Amino acid sequence: MVAFFIASPALAGGDDDHDPAADGGDERVAELRAQGKACYRRRDYRCALARFEAAYALHPTPAMRFNVASAQDKLGVMPMAYHLYHRYLEEAGGSAPRRVRVYVGQRMKLLVRRIARLRIEVSPPDAEIRVDSALIPPERLRRLAGGGVELALNPGAYNLTLQRAGFAARSMAIKAEAGRVTPVNVALVAGPSFGSLRVVGGPAPASVWLDGRRMASSIPADIPRVATGRHQLRVLTDTHLFEEEVEIRANSRTETRAVLRLLRGQLTVQVMPHVAKVSIDGRQVGRSGVTVWDLAPGEHTVTARFAGHMPVEKRVSITTRTPRQLVSLTLERSVPLTIQSDPPGARVRIDGRWRGYTPGQFAVSRGPHEVALGLYNHREHRRTVDVGGADGYQLTARLTLEPEVARRLARRRRHLTWWGYGTLGVSAAAAATAAVLLGVGKTRGDENYESYQAARTEADRGAKAEEIEGAERLVTSGSVMLGAAALGLGISAYLLLSRTGEAPVVQPSVAGVTLGGRW
Repeated sequence: MVAFFIASPALAGGDDDHDPAADGGDERVAELRAQGKACYRRRDYRCALARFEAAYALHPTPAMRFNVASAQDKLGVMPMAYHLYHRYLEEAGGSAPRRVRVYVGQRMKLLVRRIARLRIEVSPPDAEIRVDSALIPPERLRRLAGGGVELALNPGAYNLTLQRAGFAARSMAIKAEAGRVTPVNVALVAGPSFGSLRVVGGPAPASVWLDGRRMASSIPADIPRVATGRHQLRVLTDTHLFEEEVEIRANSRTETRAVLRLLRGQLTVQVMPHVAKVSIDGRQVGRSGVTVWDLAPGEHTVTARFAGHMPVEKRVSITTRTPRQLVSLTLERSVPLTIQSDPPGARVRIDGRWRGYTPGQFAVSRGPHEVALGLYNHREHRRTVDVGGADGYQLTARLTLEPEVARRLARRRRHLTWWGYGTLGVSAAAAATAAVLLGVGKTRGDENYESYQAARTEADRGAKAEEIEGAERLVTSGSVMLGAAALGLGISAYLLLSRTGEAPVVQPSVAGVTLGGRW
């Protein structure tokens, strides 16, 4: 008979009175409803329940609720089926088809003889209801007109707990019998209520703190009689920490798993010789044998230094699995490595690390080392040197220009030569011209001056005065020409001397920066 009603249009949503599309549904609702009907016809009630519940979630209508109730009924979940049938009648009211109301009434009469019901009245109202520690959601409860709620259950024995914030929880054993209504009248008393807390996981030797009070010294830990509400839980070791806010419910046990995170690490450094200074991440922490207790998780650089010895660095990783570590370092005696270069000022890299400029003396350990010298516009000079005795090693290197730079320098020298000799020739011609002008001007001036002294008439004197002025102009022009010749000789000397100089060296502002593929 149930199958008949599920398949009928009125119950499955095919009738206009209960069609989800008519009520504003969509194609997805119609598809889920059709799939649920197909599952129901082949008696796959779990499939039908899943499809009907999905359709009801998208489009909650009385018809959809009835389909869910029918699937629950077939699965034997009698309390839920009874509750949903009751809700269907309340929601559908007079709009439900008569044959459906008759069928629902018959099913409810049958179910009510097989299920047990609790009629619960609590003062104050709206208290949480838990059955065997499981919280009953409000939609599972049917509110009664005279106050209180009704809860449908399978027959059996249960532990019923009623609790509300600010009141002591009440727990009781209830025996629910089939076909009977068991009344429960409880008045909660204002006051604290308690639960328990169990902490598991994490390392065993750990202290457990609750709201700032130490409650246990190892894990797992059981903490009884904890007031209901929210509490701050902390689990501590020397290097790890777990923090969480836990909620304690009345008369129930809350279990939480402590997943500890690394709080700080511990590092001990042993160095030979024992008087060596130890630094971690650039901060000096002491000498050999020092222990640092507050290292943050992650990568750290340990450096050991001592006069006359080569410094040593080592990378150490502090993780949850390795919170405590011991590092042993041995310093080797250093020997001097003296490096000179022609031209000077080259940057020095020893074993790939920048060490300074030439000329200079650098402390290295005994054994082979890769030395690289770099200078702007010059080829990189590389050499492997084997530093042995206590006297060290002396390296002298001549740096050669890069081919393109050498070609540019050769062109520059040619141009300077041309311009230098050209300027020299022009200057020599100008000097000869100046000598002629000065000689002629001087001679004419002297002759005209004597004639001027011997002249007896004003006309003769005026003529000689003009000739004297002409001679003075020749001398002035010769002097200017002689100055120009001297300047030209200076320029030609500068050009000819500059052609023998090396290419200018430009030092980058940052040591070791590669410019255009060159140091």
